[in-house]
Amino acid sequence: VKRLGHASHDPPLSYEGHRQAREVGLHLKDNSVQFDGIYCSPYLRTVQTAIEIANVFETCVKLEGGLSEGWHTDVMSPEERAATFPYIDLSYSFAVTPVNNEPYEQFMPRVKSFTEHIKSSTGPILLVSHAATSLGVAACLIGCDPQKLGKIGACEMIQLDRYRDNSFHLVERSSPLHSVKSKTKPWGF
Repeated sequence: VKRLGHASHDPPLSYEGHRQAREVGLHLKDNSVQFDGIYCSPYLRTVQTAIEIANVFETCVKLEGGLSEGWHTDVMSPEERAATFPYIDLSYSFAVTPVNNEPYEQFMPRVKSFTEHIKSSTGPILLVSHAATSLGVAACLIGCDPQKLGKIGACEMIQLDRYRDNSFHLVERSSPLHSVKSKTKPWGF
């Protein structure tokens, strides 16, 4: 029996979640979206989401602690995840490692630290993360309070463009899940 990480803070995706993640991957591919890499939180449900997308694009996934929603020491390591999910890139190491049971006051500084890391990338990237972290990353990159971005729904995408002056601007927020009404509730700060 393989341990996937079914701790209460590390639940798996539901069948519906797998279907939605595949639909997101197909939507991205059908719309000719290209990216140089996929980064995702090391939590099981985000790994499963990223793997569904990676399968569509036949590319690897980089697990990143800076994209986690918090940290618990029993979240599986990238090496443990790769035993089940072969698309995980084991040559990549966390740019930011969160502290165990991170207090809220350290959340946004951690997210900001990760955004500084991704600013050094030159091409487009895809981030797969949790609601709070996704809003936090977008807010840090465009320079606003995360509360101004409102709530975020399941499988919602936030597209940012980088300009020549290295500033980021919100282009679009959308959900490719047009055919499905999600039963999950949007989350916000």
